[in-house]
Amino acid sequence: MSLVNDLLLLCLVGTAGLVPAQSPPPRHAKAPLAGGGQLEWAVRLPAQHDAAARAPALVVVDGAATDRATLDTALAAAWVERLVARGWIVVMPAHSSGLPTGAVETEAAALVQQVRETWRIEGSRLHLAGVRGGGPRARRWAAWRPFEFASLTLDTGPAPEPAAVPGVAAHVQSLGALDGWTEHLAQQRTRLQPAAGPEAAVVTALEDFHASAAIADGPRYFGAFAPEGVFLGTDATERWTLAEFRAFAEPYFDRASAWIYVPQVQRVTLAPSGEVAWFDEELGHARLGECRGSGALRRIDGVWKIAQYNLVVPVPNDLMAGVAARIRAYQRGQIGGAGTIVLLLPMTRVDEAVVAAPVLRHVEALTVYALDLEVAEAAAERFAAAGRRPEARDFGGGAALATDLREHAPGQVALVIGATSVLTEVATALGATLESDPETGDLVVLTVAPEGTSALRLHL
Repeated sequence: MSLVNDLLLLCLVGTAGLVPAQSPPPRHAKAPLAGGGQLEWAVRLPAQHDAAARAPALVVVDGAATDRATLDTALAAAWVERLVARGWIVVMPAHSSGLPTGAVETEAAALVQQVRETWRIEGSRLHLAGVRGGGPRARRWAAWRPFEFASLTLDTGPAPEPAAVPGVAAHVQSLGALDGWTEHLAQQRTRLQPAAGPEAAVVTALEDFHASAAIADGPRYFGAFAPEGVFLGTDATERWTLAEFRAFAEPYFDRASAWIYVPQVQRVTLAPSGEVAWFDEELGHARLGECRGSGALRRIDGVWKIAQYNLVVPVPNDLMAGVAARIRAYQRGQIGGAGTIVLLLPMTRVDEAVVAAPVLRHVEALTVYALDLEVAEAAAERFAAAGRRPEARDFGGGAALATDLREHAPGQVALVIGATSVLTEVATALGATLESDPETGDLVVLTVAPEGTSALRLHL
């Protein structure tokens, strides 16, 4: 019997290449959420997955997976096993019910960023699915960040309106057909792959270029450029040679992710020689929204290298005149290029600052100004008690405040506290005309923009 066992063992070893390698068990991680807290999630990786290789990725929002144990159970489902065996990365967040408004979107941002920081995604965009009650949450993710996802598949419930998830192909499957998702998602994967031909290699080079920035792989990112490469950024001053661009950008690659631009559509044209190509591509960005990249590549020793990359943020024609006016105002050194809001509060009503705190705590930036820094700090403390922690600064008069706003808080919200005569001086310096001095109990809202400054008087 021992001899038979030995022979069987030799046969298994000799045919090991014919037996599919077992994929590893789920890996668990936590993503920090904006505003505090963490999102627990787990992932199944293909067997012997190479982190440098690109792989399709599916994010599954499973309403029944609420903790570590149920995540492991859900990721052991037969349909998940089949996807992993075909080379897919399958990611699953723990499901939380009763989340406040905005929290679901915060979860999506945190999870997607960690996934992109960790793995190279085939086709650049993720696939998204909602199962066992996770459909509503998945639909909200797709509607909020449509540029992140290539497809949305639901087990039950209505598909979202196409306008709600632009660019995302929505597919609805019945729960009974869940086992058929392997083939369905394989078709979605094929749909994303570039058409066969010499252009496909250029598309792959561009996708790898963006993926390298997402995972902060500096050598690979800068290695994507030709020696004479030039990068043109969104600012008019940003025209960099490769050496200049590397000097500027390398500190960003010390982070988990340098930056994340998600390719949506890429159009490539080859020169008749087949050695030069030019392109334009549509990109998605979490803060900037729709962006566009264009440029040229040339083939060096059989490898496509970027000779020029030009990144821009397209401006709708209907907004162009207003945007141009704001740019001119910014170039002239005027504040309000991004719409600065200045709130004037009479000094005798410092206590009323806390009344506005519940509203102002939601603005992106807030600075409190006063002639006396101690007064500004005292007012800032009142906001802090209501959950907002603004910066406190002093100023030496209306003209000085206008200069400080231009340099320190353009496009932000500033609260100015002082005597009524001082506030009137501030309003005049900012281009506003008040019919009368602010009175006790008033709050004057100045909107400073290139087309002028408007004033609105409120009574607290």
